[in-house]
Amino acid sequence: MADSDIYIEGVSEKGKLLNLTGKEALKHGIADLMAEDYDEMLSHFDIKYSKVVKMEEPLEVKLAKVLSSPYINTLFLTIGFVGMIIEVFTPGFGAGGTISIISFGLFFAGNILAGNSQWTSLAIFITGLILLVVEAIVPGFGLPGISGIVLVVLGTVLAMGSLVSALMSVSIAIIITAIITILLIKHGKRIPHLDNIVLNARHIQEEEKQEIVSGYDEYLNSEGISISELRPSGKIEIDGRRLDAISEGAFIPRGSDIEVIRVEGNKIIVRRI
Repeated sequence: MADSDIYIEGVSEKGKLLNLTGKEALKHGIADLMAEDYDEMLSHFDIKYSKVVKMEEPLEVKLAKVLSSPYINTLFLTIGFVGMIIEVFTPGFGAGGTISIISFGLFFAGNILAGNSQWTSLAIFITGLILLVVEAIVPGFGLPGISGIVLVVLGTVLAMGSLVSALMSVSIAIIITAIITILLIKHGKRIPHLDNIVLNARHIQEEEKQEIVSGYDEYLNSEGISISELRPSGKIEIDGRRLDAISEGAFIPRGSDIEVIRVEGNKIIVRRI
């Protein structure tokens, strides 16, 4: 146990902990030897063993240490969160979801293998993901979405050995994910295979100009087609005109036939037919 009240004249100052290098410890007689290897240590102390067994860490232990280090944890969390964002903004299940699953899988595998957490943290995390999927299908942003976010963050924090390190890694991952998301929204259309994540700014401006009208009552009971997935909001096309719409509850895939069943001000509610 360290005690700052211990004072050694010429070596340590009163009220300060003593920190010495190996050479300084030898100089003051605190250490007996700085050995280069086991053989030198045994020879110096005249220790004679018929057999010396050197214990080395198994490969799985070394791997667990690497995968569960704070820097690697932060990297896995960042890649996992970014993958989730990409998956949300792109139709179907693709590269974003695959990358996210692999990253979170390595994150939890490393920490469970290292003994930092139990399977409980993974169960909490998966429950949070399920709630987020429910939120994506059901209209509005309510209890499932909030609970899902809380459980996802709680699961990742509980998976790590140190609370301080966990909060630091999660915070950094969220900040980096937010920055990357903003960059993808602004510049994603210039990157190959990521142009589906963002809509062309010119199209957005044109659509916004078209949608500045006093109401959409004229579209009540009209039929059209979904030109994007409705989760529950998305884009539809009626008589060649693109409009924002919300499904009445169920998820509507892209390219589905739809019918306008209700108009509430500037909100168009549709169902699949």
